[in-house]
Amino acid sequence: MPGHDARLTSTVSAGQQEDVDIEFHFSAAMNCDSVTSNLKITSTTEDGTTPKVVKNSVECLTVPPQHLVHFVGNIPTTWTYKAKLTGVSNGVHELTLTNVTAQNGGGSTGVSPI
Repeated sequence: MPGHDARLTSTVSAGQQEDVDIEFHFSAAMNCDSVTSNLKITSTTEDGTTPKVVKNSVECLTVPPQHLVHFVGNIPTTWTYKAKLTGVSNGVHELTLTNVTAQNGGGSTGVSPI
């Protein structure tokens, strides 16, 4: 499973686009619509295109805590967000989630100002 700063090998030639599956893991149940609406995609590509989320591909699931951790200090996953990006051209794509609200409305991924 690729993680932060993962490099994926393109399956299409320059000037063509492909679909790519994405997945985010959370330690708390999040609001699925909030994840989708607060996902920012910034792309640097030769053809200037930016991929989009295929709305009907979004899947949000509560999962049993995965206590097998791959990194020291890793927090177990209890909720996942999966979706398909369409229109992915060769290049660099940055996916950023900011201020995603929890399912219970009690918190977010945002950072409080100091």
